[in-house]
Amino acid sequence: MVVEDTDKGEVPLSEGAEVIFQGTVVPVDPGGKIKLPGFLKEVGHQFLVLQITRHAQGTPAKTATVSQHIEVLPVRPTVPTAVAQASQITTPGQPLRITGQGLDKLQKAALVGQDGAEHQLGESVGSSLQRIYSGPKDLPRGNYRFVAKDANGQSYQAPDQCINPTMEITGTQIRRRGQRGQFTVSCNIEADILLSGGAPQIQLDTNTVHVTPQSPGKVGFTAIQVGDYTLKSRILNREDVPPDPQASRVDAKPEPVQARYDPSRDQTNMSCPVNVVDQNNRPVPNVPVDVAATHPNGVVYQRVNTDNQGRANFLPTFPGQVATSALAVQAYRVLGREWNKQPPPPQPPPTPSATPSKMAPPLTGPGVPPPPTPTPPDNAKRQQTGFGIKLCEKGGCVTHYIYTKDKSPKLWCHADTCGPAPCACLLISHYGSYTKDIEETGKVEGTPTKDNPFELPKPGKGERERQYHCYCVQ
Repeated sequence: MVVEDTDKGEVPLSEGAEVIFQGTVVPVDPGGKIKLPGFLKEVGHQFLVLQITRHAQGTPAKTATVSQHIEVLPVRPTVPTAVAQASQITTPGQPLRITGQGLDKLQKAALVGQDGAEHQLGESVGSSLQRIYSGPKDLPRGNYRFVAKDANGQSYQAPDQCINPTMEITGTQIRRRGQRGQFTVSCNIEADILLSGGAPQIQLDTNTVHVTPQSPGKVGFTAIQVGDYTLKSRILNREDVPPDPQASRVDAKPEPVQARYDPSRDQTNMSCPVNVVDQNNRPVPNVPVDVAATHPNGVVYQRVNTDNQGRANFLPTFPGQVATSALAVQAYRVLGREWNKQPPPPQPPPTPSATPSKMAPPLTGPGVPPPPTPTPPDNAKRQQTGFGIKLCEKGGCVTHYIYTKDKSPKLWCHADTCGPAPCACLLISHYGSYTKDIEETGKVEGTPTKDNPFELPKPGKGERERQYHCYCVQ
């Protein structure tokens, strides 16, 4: 699911937006959900990088790139379903993460209160190892246990309870511009609380405050305007606390796994130290590390802490005799830190000039000069703005596209902003906001101009509009 932070909280991406993943346009389903093709071929740290383009009639398209770290574990698809963990904190409308194995088989899920009342969770997104639900909007304060069933009616529940905490915020009334004020944030559990809003009346000194039941948090602010202001808050689980921007990035390096079978207890005791180091390979002491160990029957999860030498020992046990070769350990999160490995840049949509099978292979070998490198436009030309301006994916030309409700759109190339040569051809695709189809509508040899544009088809029956995206082929 792709969501956006707004004044109303996290709002799912709407239908009609474009998500580009590994150069392929992925449709957005209702509720902001997207389905990605299988792409992971290696275990360990991976990044999911999405390029999102949103269109609003009468304004230029807006593009943003988001990335999410994910951990790929070598787990067989036939392992039995089990719930290992649930988020400690669950609040209305916020993510509730359920970790375990075989979780894609869960169907009906709910939070059950101490009074036995069930609060349905609805659909989830994620993988077989973690599902993400949205907390019920009418969830009362109190303690709950996650319970779910599969298609056969088999029930599963989280071993620990989660809580919708009680929180209170009081603040200074604004009487004049430039006035200094303070918020007091209290909560019945220890947690980090994210504050947002207040603008344009006030400016917060910080957006995150740590509180305990015995020690409320204090946040200062400066009044910019006189008047009432609205402050919003979100109680964060530890894994949701943003990394400290001043802290060094880290790597987690598990040592070789050691396993010893105990016949008296018919169990295998495993030991695997995990070393956390910074960019300079120096130990990082006293940080929590989330670790997973895969075995023939699934996954074991645990949170451990590094010692003064940046070393944490992971000591799970498994029933029966398990060979060392069947065990693998991965550290998938260091709380409060970013990974030293960073996500790669997003891939642009494929340039549809020709498929690889139809393109002649480049000549290589002695005496054959390398192909010339196209010179991109200078920065001043790249910063050209206006309705419908979009850089082509090949980096040489700027195209102009428009979308309209009832007219035939026209497309042309801004030759004055081209690179060393104008476009050889254009391939135009359209997105029907109702029919949700993507198709090739035309191909033009030469360079259309504003005086001689390429006419595009009108919107089809039942379509509110068509949005045209143009890719220049050098």
